[in-house]
Amino acid sequence: MQVTTSRSGRKCGQHLRRCRWVPLLVFFSLVHGVRGLKVIGAGLGRTGTMSMKEALSDLGLGPVYHTKELLFEGAGIPTRHHFELFAAAGRGERIKWANLFKGFQSSLDFPACLFWKEQLQAFPKAKVLLTVRSSGKKWYQSLNSTICRVYGNPAWYVPVLKAVVPVWTSQASMFDAVYWRLVYPLSPKTSNSSISGDEILARICSDEKYAIQTYEAWNQHVMANVPKQRLFVFEPGKTDYLELAAFLGVQAPSKPFPNVNSTREFEKLLLILRAIAGTVVLSPFIMIVLMVLCYSCLERCNRRVPPTVRSRSLSFLEDNLPSPRLASPRMAMPNTPRTPRGSLKIDSPRLPGTGRGLHRRNKSLSVI
Repeated sequence: MQVTTSRSGRKCGQHLRRCRWVPLLVFFSLVHGVRGLKVIGAGLGRTGTMSMKEALSDLGLGPVYHTKELLFEGAGIPTRHHFELFAAAGRGERIKWANLFKGFQSSLDFPACLFWKEQLQAFPKAKVLLTVRSSGKKWYQSLNSTICRVYGNPAWYVPVLKAVVPVWTSQASMFDAVYWRLVYPLSPKTSNSSISGDEILARICSDEKYAIQTYEAWNQHVMANVPKQRLFVFEPGKTDYLELAAFLGVQAPSKPFPNVNSTREFEKLLLILRAIAGTVVLSPFIMIVLMVLCYSCLERCNRRVPPTVRSRSLSFLEDNLPSPRLASPRMAMPNTPRTPRGSLKIDSPRLPGTGRGLHRRNKSLSVI
């Protein structure tokens, strides 16, 4: 019996064969959407980025790629490798941003905020979040009392930490490669080869007027180049938390907007850094003092032992622990003359060629 199929049936089968890869493509697109960033932070440091990190985590947009995780290797971040990637991006090389931010849904603070344009191209569905202060002067005051005390105008303990902590040494090359982007909106002719990162930070921390101009030029540059439907400007303490949740398309949390990483908390961190550096500097002197104390304790213990006990212990060791030199045939002791009857003479072993005993004087014992 011959089975015939209609023309419509054959077309339906062809469509099914063509569309068999659609579910797989949808699956991979969903996976890629989970891996990609949803929020790109373009705000500079000391604009409430640490509080925003906690807020985004409460909104279900974590983990958040923040400077804290980068410096302390949080969330499994390989710090040195990421420093190298950011330095390469600062030199103009192309890197895979999806691999860099793998496992994260948001990025905030330095150095990720300096590359918001590249992230915007790599994640076209992400939204840009610009955190700001009420004025440039307040931003400079917060910067000068925190970050400038570590990087811009470093105190005595910073060179010590740079020599001891590996993170400090590996981030120096990254600073030179990326910090020119901070002043680029104010000075478009700036490049990574024209000025170093330490020079930029030193000038920002020492010149208040220049710092305020840099801060304002950065914010204006971001607002002028990001589409308005994808940009949200957030000022802590002024912008409504519900507006942020509505812009990100998530449900507003019941908790208020967090407030962390204040200047007082940063002071505690500086105190810890000073304690670590002081311990490193004083460690050689502490070791010398401990060695002197141990030696003096041993001397006191040795003086308290009676001399008779020390002499008996030495004689016992000499009698029961023969020297390997005396046991060799070349070092054999010469034949000593016999002692007369009625007296027993005990001599301590002598070294050949010398007339001295090893540790004690000759002793004689008369037998009656």
